[in-house]
Amino acid sequence: MISKSIAADKSLAKDISHLKEVASQIVEKINSLSIDNLLLIADKYGIRKVEKQKENKKGLKPLPNVKDKVVLRLPPEPSGFMHLGHAISGMINFLYKEKYGGFLWLRFEDTNPNLVKDEFVKSFEEGYDWLGIKWEKIHLF
Repeated sequence: MISKSIAADKSLAKDISHLKEVASQIVEKINSLSIDNLLLIADKYGIRKVEKQKENKKGLKPLPNVKDKVVLRLPPEPSGFMHLGHAISGMINFLYKEKYGGFLWLRFEDTNPNLVKDEFVKSFEEGYDWLGIKWEKIHLF
């Protein structure tokens, strides 16, 4: 409010402390008004802004060429602990499985099986379970 006032009238910048005091009084007065009174004032001065709300589309986009059930797989590479990226991809696959009444396969695979540890595999199983992701089949290598 203060910067807009100074932009409209540069001479107001000379006594900024007085301008701050007046602005504070105005804000206090406006804040004490009811919503109905604020709307009446806004209408009177033509300053009521009505924004068209954007339609917030939520949900999964349809999968192309899917007419019935889908088969999806979660292919974690258990050479480390589960992280947020795994959780996100897991949820997307699970939600598509639910949307299409499909089948979800938890298939552990890794290009270097020597790096795989049981604690990493367990972190995926527990993490997906905690997220509510249910699978129909599990395969370890």
